[in-house]
Amino acid sequence: MMVLPMVAWAQELIPFEDSTSELYGYKDKTGKVVIPCKWYYARAFYDGRAVVVNNNRQWGYIDETGKEVVLCQWKRGDNFSEGMALVINKDMHIGFIDKTGRLVIPCKWQSGMEFSEGLAAVQDANGKWGYIDKTGKVVIPCQWKYGISTPVSVFSEGLAAVQDANGKWGYIDKTGKLVIPCQWGVIPFLEADPVEPFSEGLAAVRGDNAKWGYIDKTGKLVIPYMLLSPGFFKNGRARVSTDEFKSGITIDKAGKIYASDSPTADYEQYMLGNEYYLGENGRTKDYVEAAKWFKKSAEQGYAKAQYCIGYFYSAGVGVQKDKEEGMNWLQKSADQGYAPAKEMLEMLTKK
Repeated sequence: MMVLPMVAWAQELIPFEDSTSELYGYKDKTGKVVIPCKWYYARAFYDGRAVVVNNNRQWGYIDETGKEVVLCQWKRGDNFSEGMALVINKDMHIGFIDKTGRLVIPCKWQSGMEFSEGLAAVQDANGKWGYIDKTGKVVIPCQWKYGISTPVSVFSEGLAAVQDANGKWGYIDKTGKLVIPCQWGVIPFLEADPVEPFSEGLAAVRGDNAKWGYIDKTGKLVIPYMLLSPGFFKNGRARVSTDEFKSGITIDKAGKIYASDSPTADYEQYMLGNEYYLGENGRTKDYVEAAKWFKKSAEQGYAKAQYCIGYFYSAGVGVQKDKEEGMNWLQKSADQGYAPAKEMLEMLTKK
């Protein structure tokens, strides 16, 4: 769970669909249209580039000025990560481009995933998965099986989850060495793979009782199999659920549960809003849900959440645009001394 990056947010362009033309463009943080609505589809910016789709259903990329820096010529394209983006050609083969649009890694793979920690997972013609570096060199041979919901995982903290020929999952390092043996199997009635990437030294794994726990990088189970659903650790906490608490709780690295009626409930709601805003911790990016949780936190007096929901109302993000409501929330945040709220109020009152 990542705290909303306020500096980055202040510069963010938000994709939106024009209700009349049904085409996509981009607004800035004040709600002003800065990139005209001309695209059949558009995504948020990542690494200074955004995926756009033209009316011929061809995929390309624009920069933050709206310039088409990678021509719309691909069958599909993914977000940029570490300066590279996965693209699919007309023959449905996978390759990778750089931010200028140059095809750095030829389209020859059956499938693939984004670069993480310098490596990207790719699938060969035999359906097996391995990893390549940014030159396209295979550094971990294609030998791993596809999972139920995911293939292998991206590398996180130097380790990646893989599935062997027997359907068991374990973890490899960046040399391809199996450092945590494959031992977690899929439970037939659960349509999800039983492992998650590492975060802050721990990874969620699912036991034979269908409950989740956490292991450390030696493979030792440090939080027992007791959770209905796991989350990624950030600042020492992970959002989880249990039989007793279905939602709104977190767990620390010692396995201590913090319920929603704790004094930090406003913070937890703010963090959940962040997850929906950023599309992190397994959640789909959803500005409406983000607005809902920011407002719940704001109503409890949390200054950062008041700033967030104030911006949302001012710009019409996830809620019906209401400048007066936005100003009210921004003022509440500013009254608590939150500097970004004061700056936004000054900017809006100068208009």
